[in-house]
Amino acid sequence: MDEKKFLRIMEFIEASDLSGASFDDGLKKLDARYSTMEPSRDTTEEKLSITIAERDFLLGLMRDEELVNGDFTKDGVSNLQLTYRGHMWLQEYRNNTFYKQAFRWLARQFDKVFSSIFLPVFTAILTVLVMQYLALSPQ
Repeated sequence: MDEKKFLRIMEFIEASDLSGASFDDGLKKLDARYSTMEPSRDTTEEKLSITIAERDFLLGLMRDEELVNGDFTKDGVSNLQLTYRGHMWLQEYRNNTFYKQAFRWLARQFDKVFSSIFLPVFTAILTVLVMQYLALSPQ
């Protein structure tokens, strides 16, 4: 399975979540009345650059995992929306990208260094300065 195509479909469905995504390739409208008319650009291949077979396979996986719900017909799907589980899957996927994982690792390392070295040194210096200001330190 191509993870990028799966993600592309999930994000497309998420982007049209209010109105519901439509993948109805049975209504291709490729039979233009006049030779100057162009066919409509709303088939699956034109929307997402994937084949109908790939679309059906990926939508089947999404439906089996309860990530989407909608009206599935023999020609495609209409009114497709993400379920709560689908939204959570997308959020988890976005949180686990390589860059975010690397950033979290660097932040943890910085936190360890800050709390084990800089914070005690800063506290000691601040304590000495306060004691000298209040004239509590031995001369």
